[in-house]
Amino acid sequence: MSHARRLVTAAVTAVAAVALSVSTLDASGIEASAGSACHAGVNRMSHVLEAMGIDEEHGRGSLRFSLGRLTTEEDIDAVLAELPEIIRRARSV
Repeated sequence: MSHARRLVTAAVTAVAAVALSVSTLDASGIEASAGSACHAGVNRMSHVLEAMGIDEEHGRGSLRFSLGRLTTEEDIDAVLAELPEIIRRARSV
């Protein structure tokens, strides 16, 4: 399986991805990032998303989820169940 098949990017508007991935997602046991490992600590939109023509609002709110061979359907369902409430809380801050 190629690496591209194991990455999922989701754009969340009206909240910075860094706020989601650093605090609330981690506290909920969900591992995600706001960018690639090679750009850790850089507070700007991914150059890959820029090259794809993604606008700034969606790009800065993009979360990257890496799926591995041990990722189960239940793992994905758990993230999908938690994510809406996490986003709601982050937007209210």
